[in-house]
Amino acid sequence: MKVALVVTSGQPVVGREAQAIDNARAADAFWRNAAAEGKCSEPEWFWSSTAPAMTIVKGEAEDMQMLMATPEWQRLIMAAPLLIQNFSWELRMCGFDPLFSQFEAAVKEMGLA
Repeated sequence: MKVALVVTSGQPVVGREAQAIDNARAADAFWRNAAAEGKCSEPEWFWSSTAPAMTIVKGEAEDMQMLMATPEWQRLIMAAPLLIQNFSWELRMCGFDPLFSQFEAAVKEMGLA
């Protein structure tokens, strides 16, 4: 199953701007290295003048979970909220069918269709 790691972030914590930049560069390098090894997509960064920044990396669920369990990623993800305001991350399933077909089956099983 394909999944996407979706990371959102706001402004750096005042006084920790340089560390926030270093953390973001290290996170980008982590995912670009994994992508070069064929374990995931390259990270995509989305910027907005009015909304939090967003980074998305896609891959197979097992590969992404293994990457996210590495000590290197754990250090980066644990430091991020100390450096960046409104930091959050989540792993989302990709595509229409994987979840929708399960929902459809549950609806039919419950006799709601």
